[in-house]
Amino acid sequence: MAAGIAAQFGSSCEVVIHDLSRNPDHSIVHIVNGHVSGRKVGDGASHVVMEQFKTNDPQPRDHLSYLMKTPDGKILKSSTVYIRGGKGKVSAILAINYDISALLMVESAIHGLVSTEEPQPAEPEKIVNINDLLEELILQSVALVVQVPRPRKRASS
Repeated sequence: MAAGIAAQFGSSCEVVIHDLSRNPDHSIVHIVNGHVSGRKVGDGASHVVMEQFKTNDPQPRDHLSYLMKTPDGKILKSSTVYIRGGKGKVSAILAINYDISALLMVESAIHGLVSTEEPQPAEPEKIVNINDLLEELILQSVALVVQVPRPRKRASS
């Protein structure tokens, strides 16, 4: 399954299988395109999975379409799906991490080409929980990283 998903979406798509019967610090049993996050078989779960472990929730909800930033600055769009065994107990995790860094740069370049007015300052959003706050901070960081520099005007001679 992991190889099929990775093949469908290409080398920017990392697919990870975690075995939850193992130590969470070494739960990765299969990974395709590990260069996306820099992880390998035998490495541990992401902070999203570790936070879920801390809750001791026997029926965790899948965490779909969220943003993460890797230590080397890549922006990943991720989903974490909990796989349940015969009795409904979570036994494994399927994680998909797609590097959208290049897409964000293209989006910024296109926006610069098609926009016609100076952007209006946005009204600050009210942050209602820590996940929203983290997502907002990541989006702001991405906006700063992917700003396309404007060409300098040359002085007349």
